[in-house]
Amino acid sequence: LGINFGYHAILKGMGIPIIEQSIDWNDSTLAAWNIIVICLQPAIIEELYFRGVAWKVLRQSQGPHVTIAIVSVMFGLAHIGVPLSIPMLTLIGFALGYARLYSGGLILPMLMHFVHNFVVIVVDSLQ
Repeated sequence: LGINFGYHAILKGMGIPIIEQSIDWNDSTLAAWNIIVICLQPAIIEELYFRGVAWKVLRQSQGPHVTIAIVSVMFGLAHIGVPLSIPMLTLIGFALGYARLYSGGLILPMLMHFVHNFVVIVVDSLQ
């Protein structure tokens, strides 16, 4: 998270506009839906796809580190809507990939993904 915030702070410092995702905490229904859509849904669906399906397919022919590298690049590129975030999201993909490798399952990467997205929207909402 710290590296992600630092990276985006550098981009902002260079005058590059950054898309921020903030939540209106005054509307609890809207806030809940935002948490579901921005934090929970990507944590589940993206992890099922990248560290689940794609992981299993690649592991049939690749070692764990190559699998993590390929899946991480795929994860970063899947966020093409925010192109300046691709390098950082690729690095986050590595962290999620190694969490998958060492935990042996998807729960840890899902929790990490959720917490990352949640902290980002909370911090963006405070700015």
